[in-house]
Amino acid sequence: MDPLKAGELRDYVQLQKPTYTKDDAGAELPTAYVTQSSVYAKIDPLSDSMSALAGQVFGSISHRITIRHYSAIKSDWRILYGTREFYLVGPPRDVENRHVYMELRCSEREVLP
Repeated sequence: MDPLKAGELRDYVQLQKPTYTKDDAGAELPTAYVTQSSVYAKIDPLSDSMSALAGQVFGSISHRITIRHYSAIKSDWRILYGTREFYLVGPPRDVENRHVYMELRCSEREVLP
């Protein structure tokens, strides 16, 4: 990854950790998200797709979100940007293993009418 230029981290996002509860079968499900930190980020769209599931059409866009290094973030967290929700689709990546920037691969989904 090329070094970021001054001002590229301009999107103010919330890093949110899930809280879990158990369903009737004993499986843990995320029921709410709690903001752990608010940071500046760079959000880059990568690709988009459409899919159908149970009679509903979904649109999704994958994104690469770059933030300053934040070691607490895990792959079950989400990123909130205004009203938009981005869910991590893999583990956070320490860019060049230098503890300066982290790259988060995320998906944003929308149910279409």
